[in-house]
Amino acid sequence: MRIAITGAGGQLGQALQRMLGATHEVIALTHAELDLERPECVRTLAATGAQLVVHPAAYTNVDGCARDPERAYRANGLGTRYVALACRELGAPLVYVSTNEVFDGRAATPYLEYDQPAPINAYGRSKWVGEQAVRELLQRF
Repeated sequence: MRIAITGAGGQLGQALQRMLGATHEVIALTHAELDLERPECVRTLAATGAQLVVHPAAYTNVDGCARDPERAYRANGLGTRYVALACRELGAPLVYVSTNEVFDGRAATPYLEYDQPAPINAYGRSKWVGEQAVRELLQRF
């Protein structure tokens, strides 16, 4: 299978490359190759011909997100929307890596994917916007 991995330069992106690269064709996309804050990333990602997209890329600096919530929104919210649009164009499913910070931490039991979010900070809010974009645009995620 031809798998595109966003954020390929990060810790999770590198681990996914090692794991998936043994049995699949991996297209590793770093920030330099796929800037999620730019709409052109839809075209770049669609041009890979990926059959599956794994999307761990994010602006993860929690303090930076608090200082610049607009950048967090552009990278994590709008950027994930761009990735979802590319997946729709490709007809490919998307594996989106979110964060526990979309929840407030008050639950007495472990959270599940469809539990009600209550983001605790700008980073969590931006990732939750990304989740909404994925759900809105795709059926296979």
